[in-house]
Amino acid sequence: GLGIATGDPIYVVGLNSEENEVLVGPREALKVQGLTLDEFNWLGDEAPQDGLPVLARVRSTRPPVAARLQEDDGGLTVIFDDGEEGVAPGQACVLYDLDKQGRVLGGGIIQKAIQRAWS
Repeated sequence: GLGIATGDPIYVVGLNSEENEVLVGPREALKVQGLTLDEFNWLGDEAPQDGLPVLARVRSTRPPVAARLQEDDGGLTVIFDDGEEGVAPGQACVLYDLDKQGRVLGGGIIQKAIQRAWS
């Protein structure tokens, strides 16, 4: 163990190898603001628009969550409305039509997670 007693569950939220530190925090700290996609494949009828609301799934065992797309230097960024846990580089992210739940719009490989500040 880490020798930390808080009375509440804590989770490893990061590692700082330069300082030999393990960063811990509450479950809320596991959520990320968004992610960037690589190897993106769009299946929708129209090209993805900046700000398009979608449902995004990053784990097969988790339900899709509300998000919006941002175009960045030819790539796509997914910004979650309320954050999301379980975002890991190399995993798949599938995007669904917000209005026609279940209709796949496209997907790609998670390149990196966009962290958010927490307190």
